[in-house]
Amino acid sequence: MTVRITAGSHRGIRLRSARDPNLRPTSARVREAIFSILGDMVEGARVLDLYAGTGVIGIEALSRGAVWVDFVETNAKRAQRIRENLRELSLSEFGKVYRAKVERALDAVPGRYTLVFADPPYDMNDWDDMMNRLGREGLLEESISVT
Repeated sequence: MTVRITAGSHRGIRLRSARDPNLRPTSARVREAIFSILGDMVEGARVLDLYAGTGVIGIEALSRGAVWVDFVETNAKRAQRIRENLRELSLSEFGKVYRAKVERALDAVPGRYTLVFADPPYDMNDWDDMMNRLGREGLLEESISVT
């Protein structure tokens, strides 16, 4: 399976991903809409990509000017493929992949994120826990403003 970066410095590049029937990458059309809404907020952002899967959302953010992305993915093959894609795109110095469950990773990641993307499996039912963990001191940048 491949997914394509839709804009930015890596526009048009296809990312390879692990073959997995449970993997459902965010479509190009949805990513374009998300990043269109965010506009200039991506430039210079520190991003947290939860349930990263293919890593396409975080890599798209880097392509559009984010300065750092932490990817959280529990599946070992998917996490390795994200690392390989970062290396192939010369983006390894702009991101880190955490192979862990989101619940544990939220206690370990460094924080001060400007943007957080969460695209969990369809059967996830513990949103309250994830949202509470996102609210921990220092995880999100406090001076976020929307214009």
